[in-house]
Amino acid sequence: MARNFAKRRLRAAFLKIEARLKEGTYILVAKKEIVDADFKTIERDLLYGAGKLKALQ
Repeated sequence: MARNFAKRRLRAAFLKIEARLKEGTYILVAKKEIVDADFKTIERDLLYGAGKLKALQ
């Protein structure tokens, strides 16, 4: 059940920042640490990773 919860949280955070990303295919892997992280941290980490990949518009 925790795995599905982690995937839903990651998907929700991705959908929130999706408009800021360049067009492309993104593969995300939900790790167990995401279950305990607050939503703002997940969103911030996604933006940080996208920035490192130069995937932000």
